[in-house]
Formats: sequence, C-alpha cells, structure tokens
Amino acid sequence: DCLCAARCSSRLGNMHIMQEIFSEAAAILTCARAQFLVFRGRLGAAQSSVSLGNIFSMQINYSEATAVLTDARVQFIEIGYRMGDTGCSASLAKVKLMRNEYAEAASTSTQARDLFLEIKDPLGAAQCSQCSQLLGDILRMQSNHSSQFLKIGDRLGAAQCSSRLGDMYVMQGNFSEATAIFMHARAQFLEIGNSLGGAQCSRSLRNIYRLQSNYSVATAVLMLARAQFVEIGDHMGDAGCLASLVAILLRQRSYRGTTPKQRPF
Repeated sequence: DCLCAARCSSRLGNMHIMQEIFSEAAAILTCARAQFLVFRGRLGAAQSSVSLGNIFSMQINYSEATAVLTDARVQFIEIGYRMGDTGCSASLAKVKLMRNEYAEAASTSTQARDLFLEIKDPLGAAQCSQCSQLLGDILRMQSNHSSQFLKIGDRLGAAQCSSRLGDMYVMQGNFSEATAIFMHARAQFLEIGNSLGGAQCSRSLRNIYRLQSNYSVATAVLMLARAQFVEIGDHMGDAGCLASLVAILLRQRSYRGTTPKQRPF
C-alpha cells in the first residue's frame, strides 16, 4: 500500500525531528509529501508540509518556513480540516514574531486564537493569548527604544521604532494613536532626508484612513506617497500605490451603488 508507505515515511521523518536530525528528517518528509500527493493523500501531504515548516523554523530559515506553512494552510482549508488550519495559523504567528514582523504576528495570532476557540481548544487559544501578550510587551519596549535612540542622536533609529509602533497600534485597532505616531515618524524621516521611510509612513496612513472609510484623505495621502516613491525611483512602491488608488476608486463606486441598508458601515 503506497499510502501506508508514505505514512511510515512521515512518522520516520517526525522521529528524526525529535532527535534533531534535521537534514535527514527534511529529506524523508519531502519524499513522504511527494508520495502523498501522487496518491491523492492531501491530508498527509499537508501534515508533512507542517513538519517541514517546523524544521525550517528551527533552522532559522523563516522565509522557507513561511512559504511551506502557508501552502500547508491552504491545503487544510481546501480539504476542510480546521484543526490543521488553526495549527498552521499559530505556527505562522510564531514565525512572523521571530522575523520581527510584529503587526503581521499580532493579526495572525489573533486569528489563530479565534480559530482555537471555534474548535473548542482552550489550551491552543491560551497559547495564542500569551503570544499576543508578548507582542504587547514588545510594543512597550519599542516605545522605550524610540526615546533612547533620540537621546543618543540616532534619528533614523527613532523614526524606524516609531513606524513599528504605528504598525502595532493599527493591529490593535487603536487608529488614533497609530495615526499620530505615523505622522510623527513620517516627519522624522523627511527631516533627515529619508524619502523611502516617509513614503512608507504615508502608505501606512493610507491604510488607516481606508480602514476608517475615509477615502478622500486616503487618496490624498496615497498621491503624496506615490510622488515620493516616483522621486526615489521605487517602481514597486509606485505600483503598489497605484493599485491602492484603483482599489479605493472601485470601492467608492461600489459604495455609491448600494442603498443605505446594504452598506456595511
């Protein structure tokens, strides 16, 4: 039975992980995943991907871990295996935390916690809450670090810390605080001639205004950000702003075409 052989390979790979023989484990799990896919064992393939993601994470290969875990999560969602989807979300939150992607980590951790609660797994939900608490501690540390950078005259470091603080407040839904911080950070970046940092802050401000359905201000801020990206030759940033402007326009047209009762806000 080929599927049985794939399951045995998967178990062997996981045993090697426990023994910290990562290179051997990765080779076995990659082979097991391929076997599962050939014989339509999608659940086994997704579970093998999760194990591979854990290996990459332990090897501090976070970009590869993110790619594999994201793919596994898609597979779990497609086959309707919610426990797998939930576990992947929790693992992705940890990876994003290790990559210092605090805003993404906060969002993913909250999503994972809600999923754990839906499948009635209080332990998993509690672990996600601990991750969120850790992110709150990081938020306070970032605030202190920003002040320390200013004390030693490192204005770039202070501006970067302020920008990260803004991201965290956005994920907490504290838009007024996030707006104030991003405006301050943008001013700091522009004062020291860092146009890229200023443009990125403008784009973050646009996200806040869009979330608040303040499309006119969001459009104005986006136009400013796009001009800054064009000035410094950042074609990707320019393209991103242009795509966002189109999205806002489409959203406004969709909104105008609805009745008050149909509108979501």
